[in-house]
Amino acid sequence: MKNILIFYLSIFIPFAVIAYCGHEHIISNGLFFWLLMIYSFIYHPFISGLRLIYLRQIKWSQFWWNFVPCWNLKFFDLLFFNRVPNNNLEKK
Repeated sequence: MKNILIFYLSIFIPFAVIAYCGHEHIISNGLFFWLLMIYSFIYHPFISGLRLIYLRQIKWSQFWWNFVPCWNLKFFDLLFFNRVPNNNLEKK
């Protein structure tokens, strides 16, 4: 339970900070856009990939696949609910 809580905090706190700063006009629209892109295409896949490696669902050699959009959706239940899907019969 502790590991999934750390995962949730590491995923949602940066997003909440970006959203808050954008809403309160602390940052410009352009900076908001770029921070959101960095979060979406670099930070979130990086954290998700580390979690998948920690859970032994992927190998280090497969880590870069996390940066392909929607590739890790097959691990959605495991990443966000800590449940192994029934159709995941092969071990990686």
